[in-house]
Amino acid sequence: MFANAKRQKSVIVLIASSFWLGYVLFSCYQYYQSASRSADTVIEGRKISLNYVLDSSVNPLANDNTAVTLDQLKTSQKSFLIDFYILQKGPKVLGFFNNAATPDSLNVNYTRFNQLIETDELSFKSIKVFDYTLTVGIVTSKALVLKKIIRADIFLILKDIFTVTALLSVLLFLYLRDILSLSKILSGTNRSSLAQVKSLSREGTNILRAASSLEGEQMNLQNENRQFSNTITPAILAEMKSGKKPPYSFRATIIRVDLNGYTQIFLDKKDEYITKILNQYFKMARDIIERYDGFIYQFVGDEIVFQIKEDRGNSQALAISCVRSLFEAALVIEKNLPFNAGHAFKLKACFTTGRMRFVPLDTGYGLSGLPLIETARLLNQVEEKSKNMVCFFMESYPEFKALCEIDFVRDARFKGFQSQTSVAQSSQFHPVDHFLTTDHYQQLTYFRSDSDLQSVSKYLEKLIQEKQEEESMQVLSVVRDIKSGTCSPELSAQMTRVLVVAYEKNKAADVSARLLCSMMTVVSRWVPKEAVTEEALQIFHLCLAHTNHRACANAIVALSEYSDDRSFLREYIHSSNNRISADALIALGKVDFDKELLAKIESYIQSRNSLFRASGLYIGQELIRHYSELNPVYLQTNEQMRRLKFLFEQTKAEAA
Repeated sequence: MFANAKRQKSVIVLIASSFWLGYVLFSCYQYYQSASRSADTVIEGRKISLNYVLDSSVNPLANDNTAVTLDQLKTSQKSFLIDFYILQKGPKVLGFFNNAATPDSLNVNYTRFNQLIETDELSFKSIKVFDYTLTVGIVTSKALVLKKIIRADIFLILKDIFTVTALLSVLLFLYLRDILSLSKILSGTNRSSLAQVKSLSREGTNILRAASSLEGEQMNLQNENRQFSNTITPAILAEMKSGKKPPYSFRATIIRVDLNGYTQIFLDKKDEYITKILNQYFKMARDIIERYDGFIYQFVGDEIVFQIKEDRGNSQALAISCVRSLFEAALVIEKNLPFNAGHAFKLKACFTTGRMRFVPLDTGYGLSGLPLIETARLLNQVEEKSKNMVCFFMESYPEFKALCEIDFVRDARFKGFQSQTSVAQSSQFHPVDHFLTTDHYQQLTYFRSDSDLQSVSKYLEKLIQEKQEEESMQVLSVVRDIKSGTCSPELSAQMTRVLVVAYEKNKAADVSARLLCSMMTVVSRWVPKEAVTEEALQIFHLCLAHTNHRACANAIVALSEYSDDRSFLREYIHSSNNRISADALIALGKVDFDKELLAKIESYIQSRNSLFRASGLYIGQELIRHYSELNPVYLQTNEQMRRLKFLFEQTKAEAA
């Protein structure tokens, strides 16, 4: 991986030796004193020439005669009156010369006009004539001027200087190129090529080893972070990432779900059998719980404890709906049990709402609150084991009575509680078809299993086929916020069919682009990357050419999630529509952030158009947040990302 240390030389020794060769320049000291005064005279004369070039360019520019101006500038440069120039009209570069192929080093927003700006190496001056900005400059490096003066007199000294300069350049290239390569790799998103960098110096090897070690340590920390995140339950992890300082409280519904007869199954079956069944159940349960905006707090043997916060909507309606979907999953598992399993797979559940507290513990964090106690007592009220059953306080039933029917109600006094309360139990749920009517669309948000979503999708297909756009939009407005991490092949195929129907109906002008846009959003949220069909991807690609800007933008967002190679989106960053451009910039910027993307975002942030400026700030915020969470090293080492962060913070500070 690394070069042989015995062949390496210290870069300090190499640089010291190179500079020692520069000692020969002292032999030129006496001559330099005389030539220095001549150089000062030449430089002052060129400053006068610079002003003359600017003055002679005013009239042509005032008459919009840029061709004459550019010819004069080219002539002045060839005549050694000036060394570089750039003519701009707003953000557009009309002409330039700087001994480079691009105007990047000159193309900046000049704000100081009619004032000679001087450094040790350069002098330049800008003027503004209407919309034109002309900047010309000269090289005022005394060393360069001296070289021109003394060339005719002392050729040998000039030859020595050239030799020393060439030698130093070669040495720096040979012994510092590894550091340059290392810097380039560290400023990129892919740092796996660190192992391919070779070093010719001891210092370079040490830096390379340190960088490789740090990169390895970062990867280990990322892996450990993922492992800890998987170990810590989602409910605790979500609170830890909320940014709030514990202890604090919030309202939530706590749900407990338990497997009936688990103890007997545990005693009768082998560990491998139990592990396989429980893993299948827990995997299905986790996906279902997340669909209903729930966060798992505990796995206690076969029992799952999770919460749904009230800020997600009607948390009790979501809870009863989530329990219904868990019961449906239990039926699927039971149906697929071995013929000789000798046991059923029935669940019992309960839930209640109240105030929860997120508190620090001696070794971590935890949740506390009355709902945890109440649900433990409630679950013991369920004695029915022949069917899936859910238990809840009767007083909460009005919150979700449209979703289920009560089997029976009885009074109970819980241990530790003084008053008696009415407890209801239910095993009867209304199916999704019951709500596929105009008056009940709002209830569709409580049906999020694959089978329910498939029924909703078929209903949508029917509405779109019949050109009932308003009805379709009502349904889509209710279900568009449902997010699924997994998807059955049947649901994916059905969603593809309804997307194709929406596209074809829009193409035939039977439905508006608004419906097609909403349909694309729903498909991208219900069908994850690993489940999307090729036909659906083809529709998304066709929508990139849609005349409706929103349809094109929605297609970009969807394809950025579905495609590994996003390079085909680069053409859309230059769209005249800021939404299309913004979505393409975000999609590409999350893969690799380069100069072209930075220039476009910078033009948005500095735009006088408030919409474009807002788009620029939104893009910056999204990309900074993305890399802050996923790749903070890239955020700090990539030059373009540092520039974007600076622009974003500066603009936000000015707005404040």
